[in-house]
Formats: sequence, C-alpha cells, structure tokens
Amino acid sequence: MRLTFPHGESADVELSAGDTTIGTAEGSTIRIAGVGVSANHARMHHSSAGLWLRNLGSSIHVNSRAVAELALLRAGDRVHLGDVEMLLRSVAEPMPVPAEPMPADKVREIEHGTVVLRGLSGPVSGQVFVLNDVLRIGSDEHAQIPLDSRYAAAEEARLELIGDCVMLVSTSPVTPRVNGWPVQQVVLAHGDQIEVRGLRFMLSAPGLAKRASCEVRAQEMAELKQESEHEMVPPNETATGAWLRLLLMALALAAVITALLLFLPSL
Repeated sequence: MRLTFPHGESADVELSAGDTTIGTAEGSTIRIAGVGVSANHARMHHSSAGLWLRNLGSSIHVNSRAVAELALLRAGDRVHLGDVEMLLRSVAEPMPVPAEPMPADKVREIEHGTVVLRGLSGPVSGQVFVLNDVLRIGSDEHAQIPLDSRYAAAEEARLELIGDCVMLVSTSPVTPRVNGWPVQQVVLAHGDQIEVRGLRFMLSAPGLAKRASCEVRAQEMAELKQESEHEMVPPNETATGAWLRLLLMALALAAVITALLLFLPSL
C-alpha cells in the first residue's frame, strides 16, 4: 500500500509491514506539519490482517467519518489528520482496458446477479446495485445510480460486464479513482474501491478473483495480432526493405530484357 499526500505535505511513502507512526515529533516515521496535527497523532499497522489505523488521541477522519480509536483501511481511502489529507493507493495501478475490444459473444462464466456495486458513502451508503450488462452513474433520468444534476454530468461513468470482465469507463471531465488511482478506462477486480464525484463504491464479485480471464484474454489477443502480422510480413522485413527488394528485382529484369534485345539479332 502507498500513502500519498495530494497537497504536498510529504513525499509518497510505501507502507511496509509493521508500524508506521505519523505526527510532528522528531521520532515519527512520517513527520508532517499542519493545522491540527499533534506530536504523536496516529499509528498504522500493516500485516497479513490488513492495514489498521489507530488514533493516538487527536482528530482523525477516514472518508469523512470520525475515527475514535481504530479503523481498517483499504486502498482508495482518504484520511484526514487535522487539516492534512492523505490518500491510500494500491501499489499496482488498475489494469487498463485492452486496446483490442473484448469479444461480446464470449460465454459468460459469472452468473447474473453475482456482480454488485455496494455504496459506501453519502446518499448511496448501504445501497446495492446489481451489474448485469451496463451500470450507468450520472444525473440522466435513465442512470441506474442517479446523481444530483446540480453537480453531476448526465453520465459520469459506467460499468460494463462483458463475458466475465468488468470495465469502468469514465465519461466525465472529473476523473474517477480506483484504489486511489485516477483512471479513464480500466478493468476492475473484486474488492476495488471506486470514487465518483466524492461518492464511494466497492465492487463485490468474488468470481472475478478466481478468473483473471480479462488479462489472459488481452494477452491472447495481442499474441494473435502479432502472429497475423508475422504472416503478412516476413520476419525482420520492414516496408522499406520490401520496396527495395522489389526495385532490385525490377532492375534485374530490365537488365535481362535489355541484354536479350541487344544480342538476339546477332544470333
């Protein structure tokens, strides 16, 4: 997990296993200064059980919710220590949507109704939205997840289920985030946290964790494309090389015809 500071109070920090202390004290693992930040403000503990945040006695909010003592953190969470904002990111960026389109007629391995988007904050908190084919987020009256038209575009983003792959496509100037990363078009995985216009969702689709077919399929399509290109053009032969070879063949043929015309009458 990576701890980032959107407003530049500190450089990004890779959270290793064990404890990470945060505050203004000289002995803090991450020493930051800001309004409302105390000497020993918080401690993070990273282990196989997850990333836990402990309040050491000062004001802490995670995604605008006050933390009295302890909170379990996930990639994409925003943590406020006083006026200092921290954003948690996954170490790896979300997988981009493959350049080659996914085959829409691929047999679906995941059953309908088993891919859902769970609302985590604001007016969508506690709501569950089922993704069967397309799930649109925006102020349009046909959007499955409606937003207030005073601040949201007709379509902010949409989720698409193609085969057993879930795609997130951004269609708004305000970039959504997945696990803390700004994204445009990515492939989602089970447990991903999505932020759209300050609203938070989590993708719940356990079957996706068992089938990395989007990545496999993208690799297969890339290999097929490469094989077809090799069949059309011989290896190590560029377009310039092909034209040069044709030119040399034409010159050789012209030389043969000229020789025949010159010597044939004398025979």
